[in-house]
Amino acid sequence: IHVYAAGNDQGACKQQFGHATQLAKNIISVGGLNPDGRMSTYSSFGPLPDGRIFPVVSARGTNVYSTVNEHIYKSMKGTSMATPTVSGHLALLTQRWMQLHGGAIPPNYLLKALVANTADDAGNPGPDYKFGFGILNARAALTALEKEWYVFDRIENGATKTHEINVPEGVGELRVMLVWNDPVAKKRYAANESPMVNDFDLSLTVGG
Repeated sequence: IHVYAAGNDQGACKQQFGHATQLAKNIISVGGLNPDGRMSTYSSFGPLPDGRIFPVVSARGTNVYSTVNEHIYKSMKGTSMATPTVSGHLALLTQRWMQLHGGAIPPNYLLKALVANTADDAGNPGPDYKFGFGILNARAALTALEKEWYVFDRIENGATKTHEINVPEGVGELRVMLVWNDPVAKKRYAANESPMVNDFDLSLTVGG
């Protein structure tokens, strides 16, 4: 799985949106936060030129104690400091999956689904172009992994499929997310044209 820093260009356009430089389809882009969980003044915002969510998740990027040249440590900031936090937690989720599945490596889109759909909502309600799907919550992602709150499936072009979820009494929130690896586009796309090859529509019906 590929994890990329969202960039530090928030101030380049006078607080406007659309500072993203990482446009790839199947990556996890990471925004950088202050230690108290507030949005930093540097983290680049979405959307991507075709409207896709950016970043995917956010994590602490300010006042991070990290290694620097000449074998010393230094307090640093930037989305490049937030990205290793997400990468490290993805490595731990991968290790746990391997423990539970005989050493097999998890699909990268499953890891993306786990961290995106279990992130702590921040900023505007729901996904937004500052925090993405929210602040990384690796403990919640681990719970979803261990409890097997996911389904793998395939679908043909033009077809529909139904999956039933039994929600226990007292559950305060249900999140449903559809994630896939989109294939390589076989044409040159215009700047604001969506490069997505597959177009999936997800609908949720409660109680019939």
